[in-house]
Amino acid sequence: MNGSNGNSTEYHYSPRAYPVAIGGRLDPWFEALPAGASYRMSAKAEDFFAFSRQASFPIGAELSLRWTMSAETPKSLFPLVYWTGTLISNSCTAPSTGKAAQEPPDELNRAEAKWRASRTGVYQFKFQYACNGLIPPTPPGVQRGFLFRVSDGESRLLRTDVDAEPAAPNLVQYSSVERLFAFIRAAWGRHPSKMDVEYDPARGYPTRLCVDPMAGVTDDEFGFLVTDFKVLPNDAVPNR
Repeated sequence: MNGSNGNSTEYHYSPRAYPVAIGGRLDPWFEALPAGASYRMSAKAEDFFAFSRQASFPIGAELSLRWTMSAETPKSLFPLVYWTGTLISNSCTAPSTGKAAQEPPDELNRAEAKWRASRTGVYQFKFQYACNGLIPPTPPGVQRGFLFRVSDGESRLLRTDVDAEPAAPNLVQYSSVERLFAFIRAAWGRHPSKMDVEYDPARGYPTRLCVDPMAGVTDDEFGFLVTDFKVLPNDAVPNR
């Protein structure tokens, strides 16, 4: 990546969805390319890393892909004609998706202001992962979603009506309305291809989020649903 300031950074591709090691036949990993053929590939920014995973590339940066093939395939396994060397792609510029995707929209700012004005100190809500109407299946006997109770900014995960525990690290970012707003702002900052958000008309808290990070890439959407929101009396704090 060549930045607008002239500095260059090299990122390495390490897809999170691929296993560290593979076994069995490798046929699906080989694709025949006719001589002189052109092709294209897509990859998510977060699958590249330098010192850490990359959330997005700076707008206006010049990007190119270098693909080095140096390990020879054993002929005993695949009697193919193969080639080793380095391919370098054409360069492209990291695009801007418009001001709305770079800065949180007025709707988000109004919702946050409405929530602050409500002065809701003690409340609870159910959180579920969901996007485009799809909710991941729940194993039998397991309660769907996560029930959070919040008192003056401190969140607890409810397992029963009276017992509570701290939210697991992967759930902390969803464990209060303020954290949900922060999650939405961070999602806007990654310049998604599409993003739909809904807010409660009375208090402003988020009720639905669905994000499509990259157009043309399947199964990369993410989001959530907030249901069963209740304002509680100040003494409704579960056992710790």
